[in-house]
Amino acid sequence: MTKLSRGALALFVAAMVLAPVSAQGGHEETTVSLQKILDYPQGFKGLTVSFVIQFHSLENLDGPAFTKFEKDWYQSFSAWPDDARIWEAEAYKKDHAYFFVKRMSQGAKTICLARTYSRWLVTGTISEVLLGKPWIEIKGLEQIEKSLDHQSLRGLAQGFRLNKLGDPAAAAVAFGSAQGKNVPVDVRLIAMRNQALSLHAAGQTVQAIVHLEKALGLVESDLETVKALAKCRASIGQDVVGNPLPPVTQPVSLPPDPTETAPPTETAPPTETAPPTETAPPAEVTAKKKKAEPKVEKVTLDLVPKRKPVKKKDG
Repeated sequence: MTKLSRGALALFVAAMVLAPVSAQGGHEETTVSLQKILDYPQGFKGLTVSFVIQFHSLENLDGPAFTKFEKDWYQSFSAWPDDARIWEAEAYKKDHAYFFVKRMSQGAKTICLARTYSRWLVTGTISEVLLGKPWIEIKGLEQIEKSLDHQSLRGLAQGFRLNKLGDPAAAAVAFGSAQGKNVPVDVRLIAMRNQALSLHAAGQTVQAIVHLEKALGLVESDLETVKALAKCRASIGQDVVGNPLPPVTQPVSLPPDPTETAPPTETAPPTETAPPTETAPPAEVTAKKKKAEPKVEKVTLDLVPKRKPVKKKDG
């Protein structure tokens, strides 16, 4: 790797580590997302960072040939990134199992009592990267109050599944069961929004609008909720704020007035045709005409009789 690429990588990692990331439920800490560490483990190797996890379960990993994490000295556990949508099957399967805490520490005693899906702000050092996976030694643990539980997780999973099966009314009930007070705000918002959309699909649009208005009471600027509310209100003739939409007027076609005469349509001038040329009648026809015509004899009318010449007498 060149010096330039190493410097660029260092700047990139520093920017990610120092960037503030808000955890679920509004827990504000200057942290890095665990997902970023999983995506770029080599960039974080040797660094100590803070991030939020959703606890999964205790593990029994051992890696003495490559790391210091012998199972007799370290307790391992698995967890998900804080933004993982673990009610989806694919996300649920992608937990990270390489977290280690010293067995004799207070952290080990704490994590051994952790509840599944509980959320923790942890500080850890990325000690090793093996087969593309970061092995993280936990230095500190702090539990976050709001987290998912079995009921909320089941409600979300069932709601999405029932919608795919074409039963929005049952899906709305399932989403409603996922809105416990201890659920993180952003997850609760997802449940409320999808409950409202399910009610709308089931023909209960007025109730859907009520749920969406409550959701905006939690996070006023949530764009997805605003879009869902606009969609529901438009279906019953309301604008985004609930005012009735003006009626759509269509142009009315009036019958034609009988007193008005349509202007004459312009017709193309007739084309001048040449007069037919006279053709000579056939000889047979001419002969027949001559036979049919009666002969006219010439009559001379002498009205004054001719006088005999008068002979002159001699002398």
